[in-house]
Amino acid sequence: MKDILFSLCFICSALLSAAQDYAALTISTTGNGNLRVIVNDKKYALQDRSVTIQNLRPGNYDISIFQLQHVGRADETYEQVFNATVQLNLGRHKEIAVLRFGKTVTDESSLVEDEWSGGSYINPPASGNGYSANGPVSNADFAKLKATVSANYFDDDKLANAKIVLKNNLLTTDQVAQLCKLLIYDDSRIALAKYAYDYCYDKGNFILIKSVFTYSSTQDDFMEFLRNK
Repeated sequence: MKDILFSLCFICSALLSAAQDYAALTISTTGNGNLRVIVNDKKYALQDRSVTIQNLRPGNYDISIFQLQHVGRADETYEQVFNATVQLNLGRHKEIAVLRFGKTVTDESSLVEDEWSGGSYINPPASGNGYSANGPVSNADFAKLKATVSANYFDDDKLANAKIVLKNNLLTTDQVAQLCKLLIYDDSRIALAKYAYDYCYDKGNFILIKSVFTYSSTQDDFMEFLRNK
């Protein structure tokens, strides 16, 4: 039994070490316009509005992002919305999100390798900065995070910022509901609610999120989502 436990610990340690030997980069968009990306002269096309590049060596990377712009009815062109040298750090996952009108936001979290998904990486809620990975964010800190999301005007921008908040913090069901209510449209609210499920501290109460939706069809969609969890 001791040998088995030792082997499991060794495997987990090896996987964690492997993840920390590299960096990862994700570039995504919340808008409808597609992106073209150049990373150190290599070109990438987004799939489902996002591209993730794994197993990168730490260091500086020249990154250019071009967003699709529609001109008139037939012509289209790509406009550069990001051009910078970005440092990718050892054992860290850098994310650059392009919002609707070309504004960009960045975030970074620790890499943890998931042995169940063939070597891909997952990002657990981060600890530090006053937040605990073992419990929900405090009401005082949540108020500041909520204000950051609320400062945006469009639903797409609010949704992008709310996802960054969720990725780095555990929230209670009530806190998730408050974020959802910052969004105007049901489509945006349910997108946030589904994303938030994995970052909710008290999943047993998550059914209470149903009350934030205006339309019965959205409520039915939400209940179907919960039934499949």
